[in-house]
Amino acid sequence: MYPLFESIKIKNGFAYHIALHQQRISNSYKAVYNKECSLEIADCLEKMLLPKTGLFKYRLRYNEHTFDAEIIPYIPREINSLKVIRSDISYQYKFTKRDQINKLFQQKGNADDIIIAKDGLITDSSYSNLVFFDGDDWFTSDTPLLKGIQREHLLSTAKIKERQIAEQDLSSYKLVGLINAMLDFEDKMVVPVSNIIF
Repeated sequence: MYPLFESIKIKNGFAYHIALHQQRISNSYKAVYNKECSLEIADCLEKMLLPKTGLFKYRLRYNEHTFDAEIIPYIPREINSLKVIRSDISYQYKFTKRDQINKLFQQKGNADDIIIAKDGLITDSSYSNLVFFDGDDWFTSDTPLLKGIQREHLLSTAKIKERQIAEQDLSSYKLVGLINAMLDFEDKMVVPVSNIIF
C-alpha cells in the first residue's frame, strides 16, 4: 500500500534535516511515479504531536496519493562486528520492501551487521551508510546503495570525504562508523576494522 518511506529524526521536539528529506522524497516520487510530488513533510509533521523530550523516529510511508505516519521511540542497535557480503543488489530509493537486504542480513552469521560489497566495491550496511577513518580523515564510499540523508549532510559540511573504497582497501582503515538519518556523525556507532569478517 505504501511502497516508499522516510525516517526522520525527532529529538527533544525538533525534526532534523527536513530540507534534505523533502528533496529525497521529491526525487523518489518523481522516479517512481513520473510526476512532481505534492507531499510536504512540514505539513505532515504539523498533523502530529511531536514528543518534547527524548529521541524518536518519525516514520513516513507514502504512495502516489496518500501517506501514513507514526512516531516511535528510537533505541540504536549495538554493533560490534560486521561481515562482508557480496551481492549485485540494487536499492536506490527507500522502498518499504526490503526482501533483498533482509536475505543478505540473514547471512551475517555471528556478526552484528553486514557490509555489502558490489562488484568489489564497498556500499552500505543493512541499514546505514558507512564512514571509514584512516587515522586522519573520515571517508565514505562513492558507490553507496542509497545516498543517505546524514551522508549528504556530512559531505556538504566537509566532515567526511567521498572516495572509491574497494574490499581490499578495508585493511588500510582503522575504524568503520555507521551513519543514517537517526545517527549523527557524533552519535555514529564505531567498529574497529579488525572486527570486520570476510
